[in-house]
Amino acid sequence: MFYSSYSGYYLNTAQLSLRHHINESYVLRGTPSGLSAKSESWLWSLILNAHTLGVRVGTPLAPLFADGLGRKASMIISTLVMALASCAEVVAIVGHLPELFLISRLIGSVLVAVRHVALLLLLIEGPPTHLRGLCSFIVGTVYSIGVGLWGS
Repeated sequence: MFYSSYSGYYLNTAQLSLRHHINESYVLRGTPSGLSAKSESWLWSLILNAHTLGVRVGTPLAPLFADGLGRKASMIISTLVMALASCAEVVAIVGHLPELFLISRLIGSVLVAVRHVALLLLLIEGPPTHLRGLCSFIVGTVYSIGVGLWGS
């Protein structure tokens, strides 16, 4: 849940400074006046919505990972790549690379979907067959309450 929370709320709290940082990165790389207002708005919108786009792409891919690699392996690999994506975001901010920031957000959010699906499949398929219905109900209820209370 860390990557989802970080990805969704970090940008909203630091909006003004991050937008200034993005524009300043183009000034440092040789565009004297920075981005135009329209270009900056488009880039900011892409960065802000990258998480939603990535999750939309990752959800249909999740079964391919979960069935091909296995549930546990999918969870471990996706978590490690999400951690690397978070590190790449830090490098992008420090290095004044908004393009890397956008790409790392997309990669991390694709794997958020993979991890969530693999986790739910693992929790639902793990129990013995005669308890799966009850466990599915409990997992679904707890997940829905968690999303309702704390967001995804």
